[in-house]
Amino acid sequence: MENKRILEKIRKNILAVVLFFNIVAWTLLTISDAIEEQKDSGQSITWLLVYAMPIMMCILFVICEVKGLVNGASAKGKVTNIIIWFVCGSIFSVVIGMSVNNNNWIVKQATGGWEHFLNGIEYMIMGVLWTIGCTIVFIIVYIIEWIIDRIHKKNCKNKC
Repeated sequence: MENKRILEKIRKNILAVVLFFNIVAWTLLTISDAIEEQKDSGQSITWLLVYAMPIMMCILFVICEVKGLVNGASAKGKVTNIIIWFVCGSIFSVVIGMSVNNNNWIVKQATGGWEHFLNGIEYMIMGVLWTIGCTIVFIIVYIIEWIIDRIHKKNCKNKC
């Protein structure tokens, strides 16, 4: 019974952290795209954000993992973290991507003509990098964590 309460608390923490990260990332991308659409210049930070945001959020998530904010006590907790991240990221990515494609998003995309053919694609690229890329990074972090834990347990058995 105690394990279920701990797992539920971890799930609530991870859900709050994932929702926060998604809202921050998509808000920054939307603001950047709005500035770019208003300014109508090719020079913007939007593409930097598209690639840097998933990397920054992966780093923040790993920091939260190390600090214990979203730390799953067991392998089941870690799998739950990954599933929650993937599902929330997918939902945000699909909803925002479809809204941008249908020109129903907060930032209206310029349409018509060859120069606007791929306008709004940064949202889809960010969605893929955000969801799949970060999920892969988290899996790698959990595998490294598991290996370190195994080495530590082995060393403890030999010394103790």
